[in-house]
Amino acid sequence: MSDDFNSAEIELLTSKLIDDFISYDERERLVQLLQSDHNSRARYSYLMLQESLLHWEESDGLSLQRPVAQSKRIINFPVVTSLAASIAILVSVWFGFSHLGEHSKKIENSTASSRTPQTESLALDSTVSGQSPINHRKPKSQPVLLAGVLSYDAHDEAMRGIEILETEKSFSEGGLVMIDQEVTSWKRQEHLSVPAEMGVLPLRGDRMIKFSKMEVDVDSLSAEVSETIQVLDLRKLHEAVNKGEATFDAEVHFNQGVGLADDSTEFSLSFHAISGGLGQTKRTIAHRENPLKSDVSPQTWEKLETEFPVPEGTDFVVVALSARKSGSDALVSNLTGYYADHLNLNLSVGGVEKIGPL
Repeated sequence: MSDDFNSAEIELLTSKLIDDFISYDERERLVQLLQSDHNSRARYSYLMLQESLLHWEESDGLSLQRPVAQSKRIINFPVVTSLAASIAILVSVWFGFSHLGEHSKKIENSTASSRTPQTESLALDSTVSGQSPINHRKPKSQPVLLAGVLSYDAHDEAMRGIEILETEKSFSEGGLVMIDQEVTSWKRQEHLSVPAEMGVLPLRGDRMIKFSKMEVDVDSLSAEVSETIQVLDLRKLHEAVNKGEATFDAEVHFNQGVGLADDSTEFSLSFHAISGGLGQTKRTIAHRENPLKSDVSPQTWEKLETEFPVPEGTDFVVVALSARKSGSDALVSNLTGYYADHLNLNLSVGGVEKIGPL
């Protein structure tokens, strides 16, 4: 831990800033601490976010919603109402991160360059053994299963789904095992579904998929969450797969709720082709990710459509959904919700047979 980190001093100066009772010299000291130490920045950001959440919960109903057209499909509810809370968020963003300099720029540029509109990779180095899922967070250096997906929870759920399908379980907590012709799948849509909330109504029916909380990286000003939505067992279709005659087509809609994060969200749907039979090491042999930038209105759902030709040697296919925020919005990303709905997945075999919706 850095010698510059002094939790008590950070808490005192932050409290004075929030109460608008900070002197010029104290303000300069706070800036110095935030510039010099990661732990100081992390503690400061945490305190500011707690302050904003406190004001959210104590709101008496005054609305600061986005200026969107009124609609009967919008559910009105109070958002952060305190000017002090709003200022706290803005000051947190400016103080904590405007001084990171070239280090932050390098991180952001690296992140941006690694995410092209559509990526596909073959024979990747990401491998895991066929062990049971691990619930705790793994070190970032450890190999993972789903290429391009940063969430370890999504990796664990993918491995869990593969294990369920390999052992031919008919029931499993956290998902449903479904059979459609030659394809058996483990689906998590129902497990992740919620009714209308955060100003968002389901696109179809009365429930929609809700993403888990984003994981926020304070240093790089980024936040991300990924969900393994479905794991499909294609081992009974090996002949068609190995002839290159199996192709998925998918459609899904995304939305974000009303909150402090006013910029659009980058959503994506990704396919991951996994090889490795029962008792064998599982390996990603190909993946494809298709991103979509949402608008900021909870009234509208944005549609993403894509295809995925299943490569030779595929035993399982994992379908994942992701949501990402960058910049100052990442710090308040969890003050709203992120949603998906009407995931329509079909598999064409031999250009004639169509299995689905799966």
